[in-house]
Amino acid sequence: MIERELKRQLDLLFAGQRELQSGLEKLAKRVAELDGLVDLSPDFKYAYFEGVIEAGDDWQVYVTDPGGERRELQPRYDLANHSPDGFSWGYVGSGPSQLAIAMLAHHFWHECDAHDDSAKATRLAGQFMTECVAVLPMGKSWAYTSNDIDDWLSDIGEL
Repeated sequence: MIERELKRQLDLLFAGQRELQSGLEKLAKRVAELDGLVDLSPDFKYAYFEGVIEAGDDWQVYVTDPGGERRELQPRYDLANHSPDGFSWGYVGSGPSQLAIAMLAHHFWHECDAHDDSAKATRLAGQFMTECVAVLPMGKSWAYTSNDIDDWLSDIGEL
């Protein structure tokens, strides 16, 4: 009786092991498929912007650069001082205007091999604010990438 129960338990264990192995093989196959779609070369230029609302209704925007460094996005008051109170999003106004110019200035600096194209950022900030920043979910966290900015620039004929 005990032998039968041990055999049943071992059969269940081996069946679970086979199922796990099958799942790992499927996952490895999917990773191999995706590997050709994602460029992770050293030349890959990608920034990840994220807006978060922290404790106490503190709206912050962080940027993660291609090397993986995450830090607060600089407001770029040197280009325009729309909102001394900082960034916001989800409507047309001064906080979203400051965010728009900061995101574009960061994007152009990194995408153009550290060439500061602040005039272009300043010129396009109003349109970027109304078409992209103002439509972000007000009062909620969000994410935006440099690829999203490139897509927008392409749509308006600036890329």
